[in-house]
Amino acid sequence: MKLTYIELQQPIGPFYLTSIPAQFLIDHAKVIRRNDDRVRGHQRELDRGRVSSIAKFCSDPDAMFPTPIVVSVSDNVPFSMDKSTQTLYIPDGLDLGYVIDGQHRLAGIEESGLADKFTLPVVLMFGLTDEEMAFVFSTINSTQKSVSMSLIYDLFDLSKLRSPYKTAHYVARSLNTKSSSPFFNRLKMLGRKTPDQPYAILSQGTFVKALVKNLSSNPDEDLRSLRSGIQLENNDRLPMRTFFIENKDEIILRIVENCFQALRGVFPDDWKYANNTILWKTTGFCGVMIALNSIMRVGLAEKTLDIAYFTEIFTGFRDYIAKHNISLTSRDFPGGGQQNQ
Repeated sequence: MKLTYIELQQPIGPFYLTSIPAQFLIDHAKVIRRNDDRVRGHQRELDRGRVSSIAKFCSDPDAMFPTPIVVSVSDNVPFSMDKSTQTLYIPDGLDLGYVIDGQHRLAGIEESGLADKFTLPVVLMFGLTDEEMAFVFSTINSTQKSVSMSLIYDLFDLSKLRSPYKTAHYVARSLNTKSSSPFFNRLKMLGRKTPDQPYAILSQGTFVKALVKNLSSNPDEDLRSLRSGIQLENNDRLPMRTFFIENKDEIILRIVENCFQALRGVFPDDWKYANNTILWKTTGFCGVMIALNSIMRVGLAEKTLDIAYFTEIFTGFRDYIAKHNISLTSRDFPGGGQQNQ
């Protein structure tokens, strides 16, 4: 195999950036996992859920893998290098070496059956010991900082294509900027609280993630379908989804606003002193969003989703918790998590 490369000099030594067909890497690059080989293994156990997600992504019309697979070339591979033409020659029939970073991408591409569609960027490293391979793996995976989900969801605003994420972001942004909204200036947009937001407890990411669950049971699959021009199907368990499919984001916005306008009206003190209650924090907000599916089904059957309808619902809820001496504080809802929601 003839590869054109770019040599990169770094303190650990030189390595070489090139491109290799995905199928060749699947066939000729080995993975040694720690749970299989305690002596030489440096890779984590394969996450089948992540592999499945990558496999589905491969069918996306805009599927891409721009970050390089990192491979340590085995010492017994008789390669040759022509630095004058920046060309690397590697025999086709031999195992290339060991995957240091990228095992899930390769496993996902293999599972998709679409490996022939991908040529992948690859960093080749030569002469690494087992200890050095482990060091490179740990360095790559311990120094990366995850991106705020609030920022990720916010970036969907740049997309011209509809998606559950884009709709949910539109609702979050609208409610945060509308002066009459119960969420006016109360969402931590991009995950950060500004000095003029004393009651901004809920992050944009939390808001969007919860609302997306009311629009889709598989938002990534919906995004792929919309990109491919495939018509989305309704889901009886998600009554708000119908409005999303029909491109009626304004109705979704109005329903969410009516719901929380009513909540603010029934629990004015909790809304005013949001830091002292779970109602306007993640636990309370997500709890309401989970219940919203059932509340909407009843409302749609009665042909009403106005503020008065939601007020009736939350008044019944207020009377119930008062009767049973349930406090919307950490006294009765300690910690977080879905059970409390």
